[in-house]
Order: sequence, then C-alpha cells, then structure tokens
Amino acid sequence: MIVVLSVFVWMIAFTYTSQARAQDGADNAERGERPEVTQVNQPEDRGDQSEENRQDAENRNEASIKSDDDTENSREHGNKISESVKKLLEVAKETSKQDRGIGDEVSKIAKEEGDMSTTTTEAIKKVENRNFLVSLLVGADLKNLGQLRSSIVTTENHINALNNIKTRVTADIATTLDAEIASLNQEKVRLESVVKDNEDVFSLFGWFVKLVQ
Repeated sequence: MIVVLSVFVWMIAFTYTSQARAQDGADNAERGERPEVTQVNQPEDRGDQSEENRQDAENRNEASIKSDDDTENSREHGNKISESVKKLLEVAKETSKQDRGIGDEVSKIAKEEGDMSTTTTEAIKKVENRNFLVSLLVGADLKNLGQLRSSIVTTENHINALNNIKTRVTADIATTLDAEIASLNQEKVRLESVVKDNEDVFSLFGWFVKLVQ
C-alpha cells in the first residue's frame, strides 16, 4: 500500500510540474508577443464620473485580445458580453440625460460585466482545456469552477438590478434593457452548463481516497 501511494504521489507531482513548465512557457511567449496595453484616462472638465465609467468600460472592452486557446464557449461568452456592455453603456448615456442616478447604476453594471468578462473567459478556457491526465489524476479544476460560480452569482445580481431599473425608465429604454437582460441570462445559463459539464469528473485520487477509507 505504501509503494502504491508513493507511486501515485510521484505521478501527481510529475504531472503538475510538467503542466506548470508548459504554462510558464506559454505565458512567457504570450508576454513576448503581446505588448501591454496602457490606458490613459482623461477626465472631463465637468467631472462627470458616469462618463468616466462608461469610457473606462469601453476601453477595457476594446482592449481585449483573442488567444489561440479560445474555446467555443469562451469566445462566444466574450463576444456576447462585449455586445451587452456596449448596449448598456448606450442606455446609461441616454438615461443620464433624464436621471443621472439611473445612468450611473446602468454604467456601473456595464463596467462590472466588462471587467469580469476577462476573468470569466479565462476560467472557461482553463476548465475546458484542462489536461486530460491532470483531470484523470486529481479531478476537476476546482479553482476555476469556483470563479465561474462567482461570475454566475454576479451576473444574476446584475440581471435583478436591471429588472428593477427597467421599471423606472421609458418604454423604449425598457425594451432595450429587456434584450440585454435576456442576453445576460443566456450567458448565465452558458456558464452554468460549463460548470455542470466539468465539475463531476472521475479521478484516480478520488478513487484512491475512497479505497483507503
């Protein structure tokens, strides 16, 4: 039993070491090929914080860079959120003309969704591109699955907030919000599907633990 356990521990250590070296190489190559994007924010003279938030969200949105390890879900999620952010920023700008408080609320939601998009798409890629041998040895990628669950909760909160805002705006803007609420809900369902498909994975480690219990 001790020999089996030792071999098993060695296999795990070897797999993680190999994966870490491969990831470091990929990260170094990525840093070498992709220059860092430096954003310069120029606040308006009138100190409009809502406008600054909208501009910042747009800058982050446009600065996103596609990578070769994109999966269908990560690519689609990134694109859909990008579209929703732009639409919500347009709504924020329009509503600010009548009620700056509502405009700020919508702008804040758009900014948070835009900021979260990068982390979420990376988590999707890592979960869906996880090395088969690593999954076989130690199971699911709990760290990134946890990130996806956090994104699901945040998006659900944003949907609830937009539903509340919808009752305080004109019919035309409410119709636009309905479309973006539906889009965000679709992406929430996508994330839930990714989690469900990748959380229950057989692993030798889990099997071994049950064996010795």
